[in-house]
Amino acid sequence: MQIRRYKYGTAIASIGREDFENILVPLLPKEDTKKIEEEMKQAIKLRKEANSIILKAKSAFDK
Repeated sequence: MQIRRYKYGTAIASIGREDFENILVPLLPKEDTKKIEEEMKQAIKLRKEANSIILKAKSAFDK
C-alpha cells in the first residue's frame, strides 16, 4: 500500500500533505460507478419514504 511508504511517527502514524497528495487512488470502471450511483439514489429515495411513513405512524399514535 502506498500510504505505508509515506507514513511516519510511532504512537500515532501521520502522513504529510505533500505525500498524501501524491498517493494514487484507482477509479472504478464507469459502469460500476454508474451502478453505485443509481443504487445510492434508490437508497436515498427509500429512506425518505420510510421516514415519511414513520412520521405518519407516530402522528397517528400521538392523537
